[in-house]
Amino acid sequence: FIYASELCDTQLPAADLMILAGSKNTRADLAFIKAQGWDKQIVKHLRYGGKVFGICGGFQMLGQAIADPDGIEGESGESQGLALLAMRTELAQKKTLINRKGMFSLNGESAMVSGYEIHLGQSQISEELKPIVTIDGQAQGAISDDGQVAGCYLHGIFDSDSAIQVLANWCETSLAHHLDLIELQQQAIDKLADVCQQHLDLEKIEQAIIDWSQK
Repeated sequence: FIYASELCDTQLPAADLMILAGSKNTRADLAFIKAQGWDKQIVKHLRYGGKVFGICGGFQMLGQAIADPDGIEGESGESQGLALLAMRTELAQKKTLINRKGMFSLNGESAMVSGYEIHLGQSQISEELKPIVTIDGQAQGAISDDGQVAGCYLHGIFDSDSAIQVLANWCETSLAHHLDLIELQQQAIDKLADVCQQHLDLEKIEQAIIDWSQK
């Protein structure tokens, strides 16, 4: 991973995939990207066959415009997006905050994913674009006609080993080594449970909870 602070005044490195992450101030971060000239480098990256994936705020940046008429994230107005996906986003006061589970699909391959959405506003996506996520029968996200640019609002896609493999296959690359984050989290929970069982008197704690609840 390469952080924005490490890339100021430098060229973006060669890569199979560029990921535009979420943002708490989407228009300001979009302006920063353009100020570094990265928007032109992203176009060059695509011209040479690379892929671009946007998550949440990064997904909004891929569209044609981001409007903030009420000045929710800063000064009111509208910013021209990277124009890599045929969609338009308008920020609104009501925030979407919800856990999600569904099917993630790219290039004919699919994987079950779970995660969450946390964003302001909604994106109006051209009906001509194919979705990449299906949740409760509803289509979400989008992929460009040429298959090189995609994105969605769902955080947590990269926690799934199978979803990462779908993403790697989309990029036509192989993974030398990758870890399943969900499996690692479960292993950490199991280790913590073992330590608690070894060093704590769980029966006494359980009785104390029962006594307290009966007061």
